[in-house]
Amino acid sequence: MKKLFTVITIIILIIGILYSCKTSKKMTANEKNKYQKVTVGDTISISLKENHSTGFHWEWKFLEGDKNLKFIGTKSENTVPDSLINRGYVGYPIIKTFIFKAIKKGKTTIAFKYIRFNGNVAKRDTFYYVIK
Repeated sequence: MKKLFTVITIIILIIGILYSCKTSKKMTANEKNKYQKVTVGDTISISLKENHSTGFHWEWKFLEGDKNLKFIGTKSENTVPDSLINRGYVGYPIIKTFIFKAIKKGKTTIAFKYIRFNGNVAKRDTFYYVIK
């Protein structure tokens, strides 16, 4: 009887832990233009290549559902080894990741444009989410 109680307790704890875990959804430009399903509490990371040495950078805005996602911030990751950077290597792209958190159910659309400082747009990407 005590063994059965222990097993049931462990199963309940595992189910509770799994249920309380929130996921992180990572996306790239290859997954654009499709609705992605996420759950309230999930973190969404959208990673795009960027190269400031060309004068271009990514800008984003909500096209719909701006109350459904909260912008958390960005992070940048080098695409070349530190040893090259330390030797003065310049002009390499980075991976820029935009991080959002799903806070409310509904549909959300985020539009990104790869824009030069003078206003010229080289590329546009759109990401769609259904938050449940």
